[in-house]
Amino acid sequence: TKNPDAIIIDTCDSDAIVSSIEACNEAGIPVFTMDREANGGDVVSHIGYDAIKSGKLAGQFLVDSLGGKGKIVELQGIMGTNVAQQRSEGFNSVIAENPDMEIVACQVADFDRAKAMSVMENIPEIDGLYAANDEMLLGALEAMDAAGRTESIVKVGCDAIDDTLEAIKGKRVEATIAEPPFFLGKAILNTAYDYLE
Repeated sequence: TKNPDAIIIDTCDSDAIVSSIEACNEAGIPVFTMDREANGGDVVSHIGYDAIKSGKLAGQFLVDSLGGKGKIVELQGIMGTNVAQQRSEGFNSVIAENPDMEIVACQVADFDRAKAMSVMENIPEIDGLYAANDEMLLGALEAMDAAGRTESIVKVGCDAIDDTLEAIKGKRVEATIAEPPFFLGKAILNTAYDYLE
């Protein structure tokens, strides 16, 4: 209704956003997506990281850290988005190549710290944890701290947020995959600007 020159979207749900993008298409407003893709409508450009590669890096880190054997928990993000689906796909593809690695629990925690903490309070004895983002990792860490199990579990997250980097420096978390959104923001604005020019 405000008729902007362009709209940039980082959606929470790749399907639910389609009708909004189609409305923009009908109004002649160019749409750009960042981080998470839309599953329909016409988008001028998408800027995002390779989420499958990200999941593979996390999986390989756990394989290497645990010597190719152990029980693993995977915390998944919002599964209505390509990012959550692809991070999980990449992670599981690496774990599947290592028969002595077992994913004993795969839980959706919606990229949310509090939900991840709640999920991890009921997790059995494990050797490793992959959280598809650092917010979930930090929530899981709180549950591990409360159970006195932090040191016995190898932990890897994704996004390299400041709190996680501090936890790594403090030797409470082993790794995170760097996908800083700052660069996505710059890239999508530059892309939209170039298009409009």
